Amino acid sequence: GSGVLYPSLLSDKLIKDLDHLQKTHGLNPDLIFFTGDAIYGNIGKGKGKSIDDQLLEADTFFEAVRDTFNPSIPKDHFFIVPGNHDINRKEAIDLLNAGLTKSLENKSHEEVQKDLSKLMHENGSNWQGFINRLSEYIRFLEVLEYDHLLQNTNNLSYAVQREINGIKVGIAGLNSSWSCCQKDEKGKLWLAGHYQIQSLKSKLGATDFNIALMHHPFNWFNPAEDPLAKQEMETNFRFFLHGHEHQGWVETHTGGFTRIASGAGYGNSERQTGYNFVHLDFEQGKGQVWLRTYDVNGGWVKKIIYGKAEDGIWPIDLFENRFTHKSAPSSPVIKSSESLKTHDFDDYESRGVFGRAKEIEKISISLEKLNLISVYGLQGIGKSLLIKEVLKHDLHKSRDSIPFSVTAETDLDELYRHFARCLGCPQENPKPLIRMFGKIVFTPLKEYAAKSIPSIIHLENAHLLFNQEGFNDPEIKEFILAIFEFNPKIKIIIESRINISPVVLSEMKHQSFRIRGIDQESMVLYFKRPFKDQPEKGWQLDKDEGEIIYKWLGGRHDGRSSSGNEFARKRSSRYQYIPNTGLCKV
Repeated sequence: GSGVLYPSLLSDKLIKDLDHLQKTHGLNPDLIFFTGDAIYGNIGKGKGKSIDDQLLEADTFFEAVRDTFNPSIPKDHFFIVPGNHDINRKEAIDLLNAGLTKSLENKSHEEVQKDLSKLMHENGSNWQGFINRLSEYIRFLEVLEYDHLLQNTNNLSYAVQREINGIKVGIAGLNSSWSCCQKDEKGKLWLAGHYQIQSLKSKLGATDFNIALMHHPFNWFNPAEDPLAKQEMETNFRFFLHGHEHQGWVETHTGGFTRIASGAGYGNSERQTGYNFVHLDFEQGKGQVWLRTYDVNGGWVKKIIYGKAEDGIWPIDLFENRFTHKSAPSSPVIKSSESLKTHDFDDYESRGVFGRAKEIEKISISLEKLNLISVYGLQGIGKSLLIKEVLKHDLHKSRDSIPFSVTAETDLDELYRHFARCLGCPQENPKPLIRMFGKIVFTPLKEYAAKSIPSIIHLENAHLLFNQEGFNDPEIKEFILAIFEFNPKIKIIIESRINISPVVLSEMKHQSFRIRGIDQESMVLYFKRPFKDQPEKGWQLDKDEGEIIYKWLGGRHDGRSSSGNEFARKRSSRYQYIPNTGLCKV
């Protein structure tokens, strides 16, 4: 939830609604999140109007919510973050904000994040000028013993683990309100997103999945922070919860990122109210977001969204979210290359992956033996989905997966900062590797090696790193060689649209895999169940029908998989390519 809910008729009826959902539908939460604006701000000198008085009243409401359930939700399973209404605007120094914004004008994303990281990390007098506006909020947490939220009173961020039914959940709270002080703040706020996200992720350690919460959505921050901070959020967390805009909504991205925006509950307004339950079923691989809203006629009801949540429940796919917990489906265990054989690969197909079983097994086994694998093929042929299945394999699911999308401008410093945590670097804001006499000093990699984390680095669009003769940036090649020398726990998957010349990787033991279009048998299976969320719908093709359609779509006459070139040709005609399947449709 987000937004003050007391004192009002809405809050009383909310308690009744929580009780009703528990008794009627068995919705008894393990964790509760409140994404800011516990109060209205300093609204006067009378009783109940000061920030301290309102925060005490907020705690009374929070306790009532926790005690509604049976058993009661422990305080250390209740998580809040500060909102823009939780600050003391009298303590906000306008010139400080203006000076920060002025100092960051005309700087690159990298320079902005470097300056913001330094500001927050060094905790100097300038930073104290920002955090002082939250002094009452800090005192509230201290007095009422929200100890788990007080890991860092310098910036009010935290990273904790909670184990729920054997599942390790990482929870990170970000402070997005430290620069709030003015009206019309959209697009003007500062987050220090790179610093907060990276430092909190490193503190979470090994988890099955991670949840991040903060008050503001990303479109409220200065463009110098977005989209970099947003991309880092999507890379490091599976769920992102926020409030502020008072618009309940769910957004899922391919690759596993889910954003859940909460409504609000104001005592003086009944227009934009809402809260939600999120239910995750790991056995079925499904999740549900129960959307609730306040009806003007006097009660909380389900919120209907056409085409998304027509019964008030928004479905989400947990398998798509790449949860690493053992209860999620996994590939069969392959002990050696000699044991490679046919298995039941229904798990792959349930996630929309057809005809890739043998390739997944071969790549998984090869990656277990080697530290470097390259996977190449036409754009849209299914490389990314295949690699995701490799990461789920029993041989590798204990390793952290760290994706990074390469650009033509990617350099050594950017790569090192992104991978420093898995390399064992303890710094929250890793310093670039030192160059001396024109050479890179890789001594830190050797020093950190003992603390490195078993990981698989997935370099997407890696063809942008190479030319016909070698690496565009020779320092990146040296960096990869140094990783393999000092950090044998680290493995790298290179995803490319073209085959990388063996000469380029001649100093590295690696194996290359070409991904082609799927075969006729797999195409028939696709038509049998083309909709992941509606497995009961599809077309049952007999052998002759399958052969006709396969040839019509450009498949080989012998029914074997094509290189993908036939399908690529049809993309330019009246056919539309079906991404990640190797199929086309009219």
